[in-house]
Amino acid sequence: MQACCAKGFNWDGTPKGHEDKIAGHDTYITGDNKDRAIFFVHDGAGWKQNNARLLADHFADEVGATVYIPDFFKDQPFPYPPEAENGDNFDLQKWIGANMHIVGAWMAKNSKDIRGPDIFAVAETLRKQYSRVGATGYCYGGWACFQLGGKGKNLVDAISVAHPSALTKEEIENVGVPVQIHAPEHDPVFNPELKKHALDTLPHSGNVFSYQLYPGQEHGFATRGDQRKSKERQAMTLAKDLTVAWFRNWLVLN
Repeated sequence: MQACCAKGFNWDGTPKGHEDKIAGHDTYITGDNKDRAIFFVHDGAGWKQNNARLLADHFADEVGATVYIPDFFKDQPFPYPPEAENGDNFDLQKWIGANMHIVGAWMAKNSKDIRGPDIFAVAETLRKQYSRVGATGYCYGGWACFQLGGKGKNLVDAISVAHPSALTKEEIENVGVPVQIHAPEHDPVFNPELKKHALDTLPHSGNVFSYQLYPGQEHGFATRGDQRKSKERQAMTLAKDLTVAWFRNWLVLN
């Protein structure tokens, strides 16, 4: 767990979707399209994060899709201390260093081996219900989207990820669907080595590939940026708009 993952501020607004279940998981659902769905794999803040729900509302309205944010942490997101919301004044890395037992216990409960089957079960359910399915993931959700889009899986038609964490070179190499990546300039998780591997590998994968670099932005910007700062607000808006355009291209078939 990196300090940058918890830096951020809540956005304004009230989510307009509703809560239900899918594949046994509590889920935020927004939109009512019967043909296309977007599977939103949340970050460490979990399925109730206001920013994520507001972003899902935008996707539902602007893509014309039903968007699902299932709870994969059993209502136990990463236990960020309240002070972490004031990211400019709180040294979360120091807090993590002093609380590794908390961090380790949470990560052990939410490993790929443990949460992967739940994520795949939701994708399989959506694939049966909708003719077109996209997956978008932020931080923790990034690796999941690459796995869902793996060669031969036939679970999603396209993926879009922002500042993915826990992503491996093998997952990058194995993707078999169109891929969009939103990459902040400063990111110790999706680091320069992984950025280079993606840029060296994906253009030759046979899949359509889109890569957007956000100068000056940090890991977490797409869901946890500060809308009061113009450059962060512009970056968040651009990431949203490009994701909308991406899914309109791959999910809305004329």
